[in-house]
Amino acid sequence: MLLAIQSQFSSLQNKVNSEIELNQMMFTVEHYLGMGVDLSLSNAPLTSPIAFNGSMGKISSYSLTNPSTLFTPVMGPGKIDTIAYFLRDNLSSNDPSPSAPAASVRFIPSAIFFQRPTVDKYGVLYFNFQSGPNDKSLIPSYKDYFFEGIVDLKVTNITSSVSELSTIQSMVSMVSSVTFVVTQRNFVATMSNLPLKWCPPAMMLTVPACGGTRPFVDLTKVFTVKIRNNVIGGSTGQRRIGPNIVNTLGPFPPIENRVFGNVYFLRPAYPTGALKR
Repeated sequence: MLLAIQSQFSSLQNKVNSEIELNQMMFTVEHYLGMGVDLSLSNAPLTSPIAFNGSMGKISSYSLTNPSTLFTPVMGPGKIDTIAYFLRDNLSSNDPSPSAPAASVRFIPSAIFFQRPTVDKYGVLYFNFQSGPNDKSLIPSYKDYFFEGIVDLKVTNITSSVSELSTIQSMVSMVSSVTFVVTQRNFVATMSNLPLKWCPPAMMLTVPACGGTRPFVDLTKVFTVKIRNNVIGGSTGQRRIGPNIVNTLGPFPPIENRVFGNVYFLRPAYPTGALKR
């Protein structure tokens, strides 16, 4: 009887911890991706932005059922995919400077990566940032933010509008919002000696290697991120003179159509220690 009560308590505790971590992950995505500028839609899967330092970021739809990112029942750590890379505005709402900081300091190259789950290894969602002007690499690592125990990720319902990028005379789709569907697995406390299997939910019953697992509960979080400061039409001024592009096309147009009209959002000022960057 006591063992049963302890097992139920441990299972409840694990579920609460998973809920907390999913909410932290949701906040992290909304905070950092939501501050992105010049984020465009890519119709093709993204490659690694090892030396990304331009002004045009990219994001693409993602699913473990896509041919290029298909889940395969391998063992050990899974392949790492690039979800998005972008510049984010790091200017704080309580910045004491009399003038805006230099672009190389204000706009921080950032990236989101996802390590696919395998049969015996959970997936990991990484958020990585360049640490300064001399840091020219963006690679998935544990140095910034990461969230483990993930068994499924979908990046979907990307809304965008086509706008002309005057500097290269090509058509790009500027993103206004994107939906994330993240599933994290919570194994039930039990006396069972069965192994932990981390296959995506849809494949637990269809892939033989995924069978025979310890009992589990999957928790899914669905949320939509507004790319608040993205210029989505009416003006290409911000994109013309991005942090690494010299403005040779004249002055700014007077109006820029962003996701929330003419409103521009600065980074919220959180208490010291609440966020790493």
